[in-house]
Amino acid sequence: MRSVPRSDQLICCWEALDGSLARLLPDIMGQLIRRESHSQQDGCEAEVALYLKGLLTEAGCETSLREVAPGRPNVLGVIGDASSGPTLMINCHMDTVPGGNWQGPDAGPYEAVIRDGRVYGRGAADVKGSIAGAVLAIKALSSTGAEIPGRVVFAGVTGEEGSTSNGTHELLRNGPIPDMAIVCEPSDLGIYVSQKGSTNFNVGFAGKAAHSSRPELGVNAIDAAARFLLLHHASYGSRVGITVDPLLGPATLAPVGVSGGGRGDTIPDRCSVKLNCRYPSIVHPEEVEAYLKDTAAEISRTAKVGCEVSRETRTVQWRFEDKPSFEALPFTTPLDSPLVTSLVHSIVEVRGKEPAIMGATFWSDAGLISGVAGVPAVVFGPGDISVAHAPVEYVEIAQVLDMAKILVHFILSQRA
Repeated sequence: MRSVPRSDQLICCWEALDGSLARLLPDIMGQLIRRESHSQQDGCEAEVALYLKGLLTEAGCETSLREVAPGRPNVLGVIGDASSGPTLMINCHMDTVPGGNWQGPDAGPYEAVIRDGRVYGRGAADVKGSIAGAVLAIKALSSTGAEIPGRVVFAGVTGEEGSTSNGTHELLRNGPIPDMAIVCEPSDLGIYVSQKGSTNFNVGFAGKAAHSSRPELGVNAIDAAARFLLLHHASYGSRVGITVDPLLGPATLAPVGVSGGGRGDTIPDRCSVKLNCRYPSIVHPEEVEAYLKDTAAEISRTAKVGCEVSRETRTVQWRFEDKPSFEALPFTTPLDSPLVTSLVHSIVEVRGKEPAIMGATFWSDAGLISGVAGVPAVVFGPGDISVAHAPVEYVEIAQVLDMAKILVHFILSQRA
């Protein structure tokens, strides 16, 4: 990849984004936010997918809807020719979390209030602002007749928020597999070049039941679990936690659930602890599992309880007969990769400053695109991750327009 000067085509695209296309943005954002697309809504992403199909068709894309789960389609918009250059995928999830305890300005979570240069509403940052920016970029390229070097695939996907990323799994199953991918999440227009994976472990303890009036006759599984947690907090930092990624830090292993007992008259003979591990690419889940087995075995020996460590398995929620397992994989894309260096240059050209280069402790579909398909990927988009899923969520209109300009510059820079 090699960046090119600001050609006449680029200038025309940017002028369109500053003019007629900028005037479309409030309506596009409003249409996206008002179409609820969360798991508690019938059809979830369907209305958003149909709306996007219309926008992308108008923009000159070859479009399609592909059902992932009943009534939940991915939407694809393809423009350009793969024979003339690389294929870029812009991956945006269409679903949001529910409205929740919304505290936005004078309106509900789906009313898309525009105030002081911001659009407020559920999904504004995560990631309907990114969807709007990507659509405007494609419209700019199409309306000005810009010659696209290569192919651009817009992929509006289902299920990133709590449905085991079934939409991106469908893309990996049925294609197209791109040469590179920009996965949209709020990054404040910085670049996440890595992210942590996520996996859950369960540690179960088996004791001996007894009447609670004679606790000495039993072996209390809850006591064993408590001892395990104390030992874990004392020892983790010198074991798995000693390995530190320069951007992501160490793998974390946090207790997120305890289950056991219940009757007031019985010493519990069963208790389990659930722990969530967020790990960079330089740490492997097998190392974490081995650590947990060692720690649990020590408790088993001293507390005289049985113990079992297991890794939680989830399956992808979709319509196909096979049910592949879902693993939230980490990814790392080198700083000197053409994808990163070219995107950095495009951001500098648009914003006049170097972007932040970061590692994401949250998870995104980049973990599948890079971790499963081996495609170089970054996470990028307008908005602040701190307002995603929050009682007040918004995106800056100026950032959405900057994103569109950055994408146009990046796409037109992919010349041989």
